[in-house]
Amino acid sequence: MSYEYIQQFLEAKQKRYGEFHPSLVDLYNLKGVTDLARGDAKTAIEYFELAVKNFGPNPELRHSQVLNNLGLAYFIMNKPKLAVKYSEGS
Repeated sequence: MSYEYIQQFLEAKQKRYGEFHPSLVDLYNLKGVTDLARGDAKTAIEYFELAVKNFGPNPELRHSQVLNNLGLAYFIMNKPKLAVKYSEGS
């Protein structure tokens, strides 16, 4: 799956549901992971935080995955206190 395809798919879902909807959690997480893999931890954090804001009523598994990814992104950005905070929350 290409980076551009992920972006287009996310934009289409946002058009349909708006920026805040539980069905966007996995896409925000995926976008964050791809940004992190591309070396853009700052943008990745923005998408991980959007994912956190979009958790629905049963966030158990997705919640820990996103928080772990958020902790990793903060670790990469050399922000150890935030990295530990989010990693321990997962």
